[in-house]
Amino acid sequence: AGVAVEKARLFTELEQANAALSELDEVKSNFISIASHELRTPLAVIMGYVSFLREEADETVAEQFDTVLDAAVHLRGLIQDMANLSYVDAGQTTLLRQMVDLAALVREMELASDETAVAKNQTITLNLPAEPLIVLIDRSMIEVILGNLLNNAVKFTPQNGRIAITVERQGREAWFRIQDSGSGIPEDQLDRIFHRFYQVESPLVREHGGMGLGLSIAKELVELNDGRIWAESAGKNGSEFIVALPLARGQT
Repeated sequence: AGVAVEKARLFTELEQANAALSELDEVKSNFISIASHELRTPLAVIMGYVSFLREEADETVAEQFDTVLDAAVHLRGLIQDMANLSYVDAGQTTLLRQMVDLAALVREMELASDETAVAKNQTITLNLPAEPLIVLIDRSMIEVILGNLLNNAVKFTPQNGRIAITVERQGREAWFRIQDSGSGIPEDQLDRIFHRFYQVESPLVREHGGMGLGLSIAKELVELNDGRIWAESAGKNGSEFIVALPLARGQT
């Protein structure tokens, strides 16, 4: 009887602990959602006014405005990561699948015109197939994934560096590949970079900051769309990220 009583007590304590954790998790998610939403509007106002003032400023002052804009763009990325994390954690991930030509989507997103890449004088090349590659996906999720991967590539590619984006067919899958010319990723960290809040230990990462969420969010959204994502490193010659999505029936 004593053992049964002890088991019942432990079970009750476990239930209470789980309930408390669930409540804390809900508070955290609500805070992230509200904070990310409330920060967007004032940040957009700041960026708008700074951009306007920069156009009217002389070269010396314009450089100072560029520093402010760089910081604002960085903050905007953090806010977007917070919003995406809240979206995923809240279970608001009902897929709205539709037939999409992956190559056309990449073309429409105008990834080669990324404003941060332009500011860093980076060259982004697109290698897209002539034939359509139709995938059954949630378009908005895939846009977040591709945007996160491009942001990552731009962040770790140096000034005047090169980024190559390729869409191609591999067997029964459509592949999106983005290759940067950054410092690369150590082999033993290629899997861990997709863990939440994980960051590669390097001076470059410390310089750029971030919360280590972009790649983990991309992985979760890719898997919701029945896809795969992984990274490959070419040592000091950069890194490549590949997203593989199953082709829609009729294309396989």
